[in-house]
Amino acid sequence: MNYDTLKNLISFNTVEDKENNLIMDYCISFLKEYNFNIKELVNNNKKAIIATRGNAKIGFIGHTDVVGISNDWKTDPFKLSIEDNKLIGRGTCDMKGGIAAFFETIKELDKSIPLQVILTYDEEIDFGGIKEVIKNESLIAKNIIIGEPTDNKPVLATKGIMEYKLEMYGESVHSSLKPKGISAIDEMIKFINELNEMIKDLQKEKNDIFEVNTLTSNIGLIKGGNAVNIVPDYCEINFDFRTIDRNQNIVIDRQLNYLKNKYNCKLIKNNDLPPLKENKDFSKEIESLLKEKCIGFTGATEASFINDRNIVILGPGPLTLHETNEYITKESFNKTIEQYKMIIDKYKEN
Repeated sequence: MNYDTLKNLISFNTVEDKENNLIMDYCISFLKEYNFNIKELVNNNKKAIIATRGNAKIGFIGHTDVVGISNDWKTDPFKLSIEDNKLIGRGTCDMKGGIAAFFETIKELDKSIPLQVILTYDEEIDFGGIKEVIKNESLIAKNIIIGEPTDNKPVLATKGIMEYKLEMYGESVHSSLKPKGISAIDEMIKFINELNEMIKDLQKEKNDIFEVNTLTSNIGLIKGGNAVNIVPDYCEINFDFRTIDRNQNIVIDRQLNYLKNKYNCKLIKNNDLPPLKENKDFSKEIESLLKEKCIGFTGATEASFINDRNIVILGPGPLTLHETNEYITKESFNKTIEQYKMIIDKYKEN
């Protein structure tokens, strides 16, 4: 097999969607050649597309943006490098490899088979592209493949994500006069302790499809204070939750809004995506079809925006997403194509 399609996709620098319009124009040109009708969704000069051929019952979703690069790359990250079994380049794994595999699948199928291809932008930052797509939700096929990297393991459930920023306010005085001030850091410590108590009951819930089978919470960023001898009047944390049930999102949001009213603070919600719940009947069908056990994925994906459909997340590997010298293997790429063909054949009329 030649890897020209993957090579072409990798060549576009889509870090923060820098060459979004160029890669979308390339994809549109490719899809039109295979009789797809294109609907372009443009927002802030960024483009997503819904490409449909016939009365499509099965579709593919992929994001075209990639994460940034470091100076440690051994090769040009925007030129596909082939070293023995490795296909190296930024996005080979996450997730231009999945898109390229689906395009190669399209090449091998009869042009009369109804199919859909949805390509998005801004998945790595704010899910901007899929948010535009779901404004046209009625157009989205019933059965969906999302080409995120899974090392060829079918993913049928994902955790939800809730991301918050909390700003805590106090009153500054000299540290020797601390009782006359209010330490924003001390207040933040109290808030964090209450936060940890708040989620204890939720963490009793388990779902063994996930490697980490409970709700998790993490404070990823914290800053506050100006000097050791000044009582700080400001402290800030950024924290998230990875949920295993839709109701957890509701409970967390309600409890956080109750908790914030006890403090002189500002709570900002940055993301709130429900988990993708496993459809057990669909899981059994996919496991039987692919001869692979279905698993859960602890990260969030675009599946959370359309989780009322039959969705399988499936793409090549190994899982080198976001790494320096990101790569997939030839065998995994070729296997992905064969898996996509099997799924299309199964669901093209259902």
